[in-house]
Amino acid sequence: MQVLHFTLTLHSDAIPGTGRGGDIVNSRVPRSPAGEPLPTTPEQLVGLMREGLRFQQQRCFQQSQAERARKFGELLDVVLGGRGRLDRDGFEPRGRSGRERLCRVLLSDVIPPSGTTKRDLLNIVARTAVDDMTGGARDRTLRVEETITVGAQLRGTLLVDAEEGSVEDLACRFALTSIRAVGGNRTRGGGRCTIAVDGETRSPGELLATLLKRIENWEPSTGMGRASVTSDVDRHSSPEPTVVLQLVFRAEGPICCPETPVGTGPVRSGFEIPASAVQGMVLTRLNRRHSPLADAVFAHPRFRAWPMLPCGFPEESELPVPVRVSLSHRVAKLAVDGEKLGPNEVADEAIAPFDWKETPDANPLKATGGVLLRMDNGEVALWKASSIPRYLSAHGVLFDEFTETGRNLFQMERIAPLAWMGFLCLPSSAAAVLQDLLAADPRVFVGRGKTPGRLTVREAAPQHVPWSGAHEDLLIVQSPVLLPDHACGSEAAAQDELKTLVERECREGKWAGLDVPEVDSVWVVTGTRFGWNRHGHGEMTGRGQRVKAARVVQPGAVIRFRSPPPRLAEMLQLGLGGGRERGFGSLHVHPGKASRLYAGRREVRRLEPTGLQTVTRLVLQLWRKHRNHLPSPSQIRAVQNRVERSLSEAREYLDHQIRRTSRIWSVWEPVHQEIRALMENFPDQAADALKLLADLCIADQKESAP
Repeated sequence: MQVLHFTLTLHSDAIPGTGRGGDIVNSRVPRSPAGEPLPTTPEQLVGLMREGLRFQQQRCFQQSQAERARKFGELLDVVLGGRGRLDRDGFEPRGRSGRERLCRVLLSDVIPPSGTTKRDLLNIVARTAVDDMTGGARDRTLRVEETITVGAQLRGTLLVDAEEGSVEDLACRFALTSIRAVGGNRTRGGGRCTIAVDGETRSPGELLATLLKRIENWEPSTGMGRASVTSDVDRHSSPEPTVVLQLVFRAEGPICCPETPVGTGPVRSGFEIPASAVQGMVLTRLNRRHSPLADAVFAHPRFRAWPMLPCGFPEESELPVPVRVSLSHRVAKLAVDGEKLGPNEVADEAIAPFDWKETPDANPLKATGGVLLRMDNGEVALWKASSIPRYLSAHGVLFDEFTETGRNLFQMERIAPLAWMGFLCLPSSAAAVLQDLLAADPRVFVGRGKTPGRLTVREAAPQHVPWSGAHEDLLIVQSPVLLPDHACGSEAAAQDELKTLVERECREGKWAGLDVPEVDSVWVVTGTRFGWNRHGHGEMTGRGQRVKAARVVQPGAVIRFRSPPPRLAEMLQLGLGGGRERGFGSLHVHPGKASRLYAGRREVRRLEPTGLQTVTRLVLQLWRKHRNHLPSPSQIRAVQNRVERSLSEAREYLDHQIRRTSRIWSVWEPVHQEIRALMENFPDQAADALKLLADLCIADQKESAP
């Protein structure tokens, strides 16, 4: 794997645009999770590289060079992957000669160098349409946009799965350096640029001339960069003892792992890396060494992956063990990130029965999703799904054969770069091979868009394995559990269905003979899960890459036994139900009830006395003016929590609220501008000011209560 660093220099203002704006600016420049302005996205750069190679293919056709044109088509498939065109049966075809269409390049975000301020990069440009008859500005056509200033120099990284000097390497270098404009309004001169690869002295023309000579005798190989086989594969062909590895993935960019397919609208990511993706990472790495080794590991009866869950931030060295939160967990709506939770502010019905009458009127409990983080000292923190940072980006697609106009706009919600932890059970000898491979090259790629990151593995400590926890009689479903394919009944029927599935597993399935106790009770929600499969295997539907939907028990379901199962390790390695090849059926012991909320990196803001006085006065004025027309305390706290993480995230959240429904807009409309002004004028005090406003609302509710 080659790592090519490059510099993008702008020769005119770049107008990338997210399609989202505010009260003053119609379209803002997209930002990275760290808030850095981005002139383009990795998806757009790959698309522009594709167009450069396709243009050369078309020129070969025009010059009646059919064989060379065919070679360029093969090169496109090998280097940049298939375009997703479907055959007559609705499947995505393999590349010519039966090869799978896999992308061999990956690009990072193109970001400014450290020390560059946003003021140096961003500019505001206003444009309007001209009336053909009068020559003046046309009414209601003024558009104000953020731009990245001409002359800006930004850095990026290109990863190429090819040997230096190969045809594939030449194609990547030529396609990247031949890009002449990025962002929007390229046909109007926007975003003109040059791209220079570090250490590359050849011009795009010289690279193309070399490529045209080399491509004449080039034939695509079945794989690129495959290592030689040095281990004995036969020893993996029969069942052998297994070990459990602890995997930690530190992402280098935002991750998108969709849980449901979408046709239109934003592509939304779940907050976990599914077990199927974990299997894919491991098997891909083993397959690059030798495919029979990967096949034998996959066929091993106790090969099992658990989903990887967020457990902190990439730079943190000591990470807690994450467990998908149970559906029985409830937490106070008004709890602030990082604060201790009292006995009346958190409940778990799986651990102890809960009486709603015990909840204070001003602090109602609410069912929540997220991750339970088990610390080494036994403490458990809750990282709510709503507090896991996300990142929204948009990019357009030209020449899209699935739309009438040939154009398409995708919005993608991704999880910000985090550290993720999961577990893997596989044969001991294969585990040693995997550890050696990742020690030599820890870089792997995850999710839609293939986000790069570093994967480290080690044998899991006894206190960290999935069958270790505070309540061994409680098992939490971590990845979907496959249900029989028939019509779904009521919620009570779903509970009975899960109990029946467990009983069948104990009687005649994988758990037979493990002395599993009787099931006491379950908390369960069923749903539907899809899958994606570029290979075309299995029962496919829709646009060719979607596996047939399956009825499942959703992650977070809880199974309580009458006593702790005596052979928990074997039970959890075997999993519950079928669908292991899709990562279904993984379970984890309940770690215990959360005692605090996890907020990640939280800056402690120090208030100057003058700023504190000013902000307090403004909040009191706001409260007195809109006392009867303020949002609820929990809505105000939601903005406060985002301010503590990022002002830009708080702005986006506030703008999103006013675009939802008329009812929600009517709640925010009286105070929207004043809260925005408070955030802009007092960024260091805004979080404390919003907390004070929420506290005043709570106090007001208590006074007005009968």
